Amino acid sequence: MSDFPREFSVETAPQPTHYTLADDYYVVLGAGADQADLNVEFHIEDGDLTVCRKRHGETSLAAPATAAGPVYRLGEHGPLAVPTGKVFVRFTEQTKLEDRQEDIERTGFMVNQILSYAPHAGWIEPKSGKIVDAINRFEELKYIPGVAAVEPQMLMESQRR
Repeated sequence: MSDFPREFSVETAPQPTHYTLADDYYVVLGAGADQADLNVEFHIEDGDLTVCRKRHGETSLAAPATAAGPVYRLGEHGPLAVPTGKVFVRFTEQTKLEDRQEDIERTGFMVNQILSYAPHAGWIEPKSGKIVDAINRFEELKYIPGVAAVEPQMLMESQRR
């Protein structure tokens, strides 16, 4: 997991959103995480993602073999967030996402879903399929003509009201 950046920011209004790597946590894919001997904190997306806390003795440089990816904090001390590998991109309203598909592919991404109610926006993902590429390369997308916003998808624990 050392290929993931320790910190990154996303240009959001009114101020940038800042993410910091949460060294004491990792995420496991799949519902079988409860059967393993893991220090489970919470589940996301109906159990498809399980956020776990590292046990004493597990180094911050090497997560357990069950780890599938890193966990970030929103800000320095905020809630935990898990990158999915998807990136939301929104163009100006007069620019359709499908018209910029070649530009998107040149940056190493591919279109996953164009929003039917907003044809100028949608979800894309790295051609490699690697979450690390989405986090390390999403900023390259903002240089495509007509891009208004780019943000990696970060899932958090749902809060009950």
